[in-house]
Amino acid sequence: MPDLPGMREAGLPEYNLEFWYGMFVPAGMPPAIVKKIYDATVSAMEQASVKATLAREGTEVSISASPERFAGFLIDDGKFWANLVKSVNVKDRMNRRADARSAVSMSVAKETDNEKSWAST
Repeated sequence: MPDLPGMREAGLPEYNLEFWYGMFVPAGMPPAIVKKIYDATVSAMEQASVKATLAREGTEVSISASPERFAGFLIDDGKFWANLVKSVNVKDRMNRRADARSAVSMSVAKETDNEKSWAST
């Protein structure tokens, strides 16, 4: 889309959205097993072939310093998105859309009822 402006051109110069991937294990997993999975993941992500494959898709490898740091990141990321949703009143907008859908549904139902009553008279 050559005529589509980038975020900077659209007036959002500080816009930055990053995607991330993570490994998750069930709660209560023994720390030794978590460490083993983390170490294996780090080893795989440091391989040149893995980095090259991900780079072709526009992904830059960035590894958290530890499973605990990743857990902290998840908490912070969750707070960011929760605050964003609250700041733009997503729930209020969703409710208004739901109300509008209900109004349309009721309108259709009334028209259907009128047609039935018209057809029966």
